[in-house]
Amino acid sequence: MAELNSLENLQALYLDLLALSESRLSNVDRLEAQLNAHIEDFKDLLRKKPRSEQSRTSLATGMVQKYIASLIC
Repeated sequence: MAELNSLENLQALYLDLLALSESRLSNVDRLEAQLNAHIEDFKDLLRKKPRSEQSRTSLATGMVQKYIASLIC
């Protein structure tokens, strides 16, 4: 069997979690393995720093687009 790529892994995890929520999961061991395989990814999501107010302001005022435009010209 070929190894699954990241998207396929996440889709399989999603389907197992959905099955669990609907009380029709047939293989709890597979779900446990998938969760353990992704535990560091989940921790990384929790560790991400929130965006700064300066970042929000520059996006709201279009500074990013102006900067990109200056690079292109």
